Amino acid sequence: MAVWRQFALLLWKNYTQQKRQILVTLVEVALPLLFSGLLIVVRQKVSSTSYPNATHYESFSVQRLPFPLSFGGFQLAYVPGNASVVRQVAEDVQQNLGVMAISSVRGFETEEHFEEFVKTDPESGKVLAAVVFKHTFAHNDEPLPLQVSYHLRFKYSPRNAPAREKVELNPNNDLDWHTLSLFPLFQLPGPREQHDPRGGTPGYYREGFLAVQHAVDRAIMRAYNSKAATALLAQTRVVMSRFPYPPFIYDVFILAIQNQLPLLLVLSFTYTSLNIVRAVVQEKERKLKEYMKMMGLSNGLHWGAWFLMFFLFLSVSVFFVTLLLCIKVSPNGAVLTYSDPTLVFFFLMAFAVSTINFSFMISVFFSRANVAAAAGGFIYFLSYIPYVFLSPRYDLLTQAQKASACLISNVGMSMGAQLVGMFEGKGTGIQWNNLFDPVTIDDDFSLAQVLGLLLLDSLLYGLVAWYVEAVFPGEYGVPLPWYFFLLPSYWCGSPRMALVKENEEEDAEKAMKGEFIEEEPAGLVPGVKIKCLCKVFKVGNKMREAVRDLTLNMFEGQITVLLGHNGAGKTTTLSMLTGLFPPTSGCAYINGYDICQDMTLVRRSLGLCPQHDVLFDNLTVKEHLLFYAQLKGYPRKKIGEEVVMLDEPTSGMDPSARRATWDLLQSQKQGRTILLTTHFMDEADLLGDRIAIMASGELQCCGSPLFLKNKYGAGYHMVIVKGEMCDVSRITQLVHMYVPNATLESSAGAELSYILPKENTSRFELLFAELEMNREELGIASYGASVTTMEEVFLRVGKLVDSSLDIQAIQLPALQYQHERRSHDWTMDDASSISGMTDVTDFTDSGTLVSEDCSNIKLNT
Repeated sequence: MAVWRQFALLLWKNYTQQKRQILVTLVEVALPLLFSGLLIVVRQKVSSTSYPNATHYESFSVQRLPFPLSFGGFQLAYVPGNASVVRQVAEDVQQNLGVMAISSVRGFETEEHFEEFVKTDPESGKVLAAVVFKHTFAHNDEPLPLQVSYHLRFKYSPRNAPAREKVELNPNNDLDWHTLSLFPLFQLPGPREQHDPRGGTPGYYREGFLAVQHAVDRAIMRAYNSKAATALLAQTRVVMSRFPYPPFIYDVFILAIQNQLPLLLVLSFTYTSLNIVRAVVQEKERKLKEYMKMMGLSNGLHWGAWFLMFFLFLSVSVFFVTLLLCIKVSPNGAVLTYSDPTLVFFFLMAFAVSTINFSFMISVFFSRANVAAAAGGFIYFLSYIPYVFLSPRYDLLTQAQKASACLISNVGMSMGAQLVGMFEGKGTGIQWNNLFDPVTIDDDFSLAQVLGLLLLDSLLYGLVAWYVEAVFPGEYGVPLPWYFFLLPSYWCGSPRMALVKENEEEDAEKAMKGEFIEEEPAGLVPGVKIKCLCKVFKVGNKMREAVRDLTLNMFEGQITVLLGHNGAGKTTTLSMLTGLFPPTSGCAYINGYDICQDMTLVRRSLGLCPQHDVLFDNLTVKEHLLFYAQLKGYPRKKIGEEVVMLDEPTSGMDPSARRATWDLLQSQKQGRTILLTTHFMDEADLLGDRIAIMASGELQCCGSPLFLKNKYGAGYHMVIVKGEMCDVSRITQLVHMYVPNATLESSAGAELSYILPKENTSRFELLFAELEMNREELGIASYGASVTTMEEVFLRVGKLVDSSLDIQAIQLPALQYQHERRSHDWTMDDASSISGMTDVTDFTDSGTLVSEDCSNIKLNT
């Protein structure tokens, strides 16, 4: 049920965003209707002609060659040239056709000799035809056999074709004899070559084929029995006539369907395609997709929701397009008069599905929405261009070539639309009963094959998108190995255990031991284990190491706070742990799952509060809250994340909201591993069970707040506000009386600042009592004390990394270092020197100062 709930939620999100993009939605719906409307307008402008009576043609004779061949003075070739009877037949043909047409005859021993003559001799252009007898003659005087077999050879490209059919782009061109076809490629209602009584293309009459054939037949008859044949032929007249054609309606609009329907369909869906690409890539560019996956969304649901939304959206457009194409809206008829509307709808939906998956495939190659939209629209239209070159050669393509071309979905759709136009021209239209039939017996391609290939295209595009996104996810996401689909763990999941090599464990333990790394707590389970994690970014021509050899464990039941200045690597570390960036090297385990191999399983138990807004352009605040709450399963189930990561969660909150957030985190940390980053030191001090400080991409220290204050703090600060008659020397003597190692930190303006080493905490009460009794005598207006704060620790860690003086000073006792540091800062008049001081009002709510050993010292101020 959770899967269906998430799927419905994604559909709602996609639908809501689409609905609120009013202009984009209107254009996407209007474009297909507009181009369909153009066909309707053309349909109204182009009227059909009715022929209610049968069409009859006059007969014509084939006794002579047609003009201008009858005055061409051609040669007639014959094979074989060594038989006198063959030469006799050739001379008889010359005499019958006339010397003006055939000026001479020429024999060749074999057909191969004749072909060589045609290839090499310029004079071969004068040969009208060759008569090739298949019989082998043993000697010169051998007569013709009783069964004669011969064939005629004519020039490949016709001599006498009309100018309009000599253009190569004309699908019914007369550049060759079309001997492989019984029917023309594109048919129109009515007789072929309607206005040519002699048949037109192919030009068996106008090229002289029929006349030469008739003359050769008569010559062979005379060669057998000259007298009887002459008497018979004198009484016989051979004429030819075209078959009559029944009544029909001639509609030239069919040509518009055959030639323009593919282009108009491509243009109809181009804008939709680029918007699909933009919508998908925009979520990737803004990290929305990765953040949704971090919240438990599976990749399959993400793509499935997008697909179903666009499928339903396009089905509405396709439905109205089908209505416009198939319903009679003008007196001249419908755009598709004969085709079944349900089959037209199914064909267009198959194309719509391939368009959606084609757009998905394009989207995975881009990371910027605007660039992807521009390139996607261009690539989508560019994929139509191959059809422009293939269409005129359709009858020359093999079935395999046609099928291969249809692997480009726009070419497949165009060939299908062309078949629709062909069936319309045939007068039957596409029907479910002729779905598997070619247009003519000469063709070997059917609409069923086109539909199957469009669905195959959809599958292939989906597989490409799935594989490329997994191996090359782009700027955000963890790439899988190229062979990921062969791994059982990809399909079945991984066992919940961290298989860390022994040497890796030893290296990690060594890295976690050091002067500034507190010993890890015993008895707690590490929910997050980071081992030698590194991340390198390429900035221009240089490589920048954002995280360097980070090793750190975080434990269940604790809040681990990660501190660091801007650019220290905090957010990069969180991004690697949550799968937003892949690590360059190293590894990390969250609840036993490897972030490099099992990120999907990691995210099932992961909760995340990102630093930046995760917002959709067209959703309201309330809708965002509902969407993300329901996506994660709230409030229908109890919060169940075992690992929670929060990147500066209280940034921008008012004090009341911050306090409420702190209380929530403290109450929810049991049984969970919580990692938090913040710039508020008081927040880190209050919430952090363990605090890790990073600088320049490296872990500098890690431990409890008390441990870090002991390591980096100089003790307590006492600030005295001077009165009118303040005696600084006497005050200093009094302080040294009780705290001999105390140091005068500064005496500036109306304030005195002393550093009181933490070793003398037991004597603070006597000191404060003495100061209180002698306030007026010493000239003290007020005074206060505070322990070292996390802010001081944080700043000192940063300075230890940045300053060579401080790197040496780390070897000195804390008190001596603090004195040198303060003196150096005051001398340099560095404004940051006062950042380590705490205001006199920095006490606990009860007005007490908490010492190391948790004893309370009363302040009498």
